[in-house]
This record gives sequence, structure tokens and C-alpha cells, in this order.
Amino acid sequence: MHSDKAFTLIEILVALLVLGIAMSMFGNATSGSLRSLERIEAGRVAGWVASNEMATARLERRVKDTPIETGRRQRLVQMAGREWEVTRTVRPTSHPWLRRVEVQVRLVESESFDDYATSLIGYVGRY
Repeated sequence: MHSDKAFTLIEILVALLVLGIAMSMFGNATSGSLRSLERIEAGRVAGWVASNEMATARLERRVKDTPIETGRRQRLVQMAGREWEVTRTVRPTSHPWLRRVEVQVRLVESESFDDYATSLIGYVGRY
């Protein structure tokens, strides 16, 4: 009778295969979580950028005694170490002093041109 207490080569290969599959699944789950976290962070920062742009529109109104100009304006903004494209569209309303302001914020490095991180709509009046 010959009794070995060592693992055979097949047992070691099976163990390595199981370990490799488990590590692959763990890596996929981790990368998915990191992508979700990055998307949440981008959405939050984009909200700050949009709020800043809306505040800028309100401040521009206070500088002069005329309603803000209608039209579309785009500019690039740096925040949180990233570059954001801010599109501000100002439209007239039925009241001569009231303007509808829509701000769309997009991460410049995003894959899709229409992939806006956030959108904000507000109104800017005389006072």
C-alpha cells in the first residue's frame, strides 16, 4: 500500500482554474462598481457646474438694466480636474423681462456627443 498525502497535478490545476474564475468574477464586479461610482461623481459635479452657470446668468442680469440676451452659448469649464462643456440656451417668455434659461452640462471626454451629465432649467427675471 502506497499512501501519498500530496496533491496531484490535476487537483492543483483544478484549484487554479477555480481560483482564476473567482478572481475574474471579482475583477468584473469591482470594475462595474468603479464605473457606477464614477458616473455618480460625474453627475454630482455636473450639477454643480450647471448651478454655477445658472448663477452666472442671474448675475449677468444684475449688471445691466436690460433682460439677458436670448440665444445659445457654449463654453468649456474646468472643475474637479475635468473639462466640462456647458451649453446655455436662453429663450424669451410671454413676459418681456422674464427669460427661460436651460443649462446642459456634458463631460468633454464622454463617448457620445449627446451624453449630457445633467440639465437644469430656470427662469431669470428683472429682480
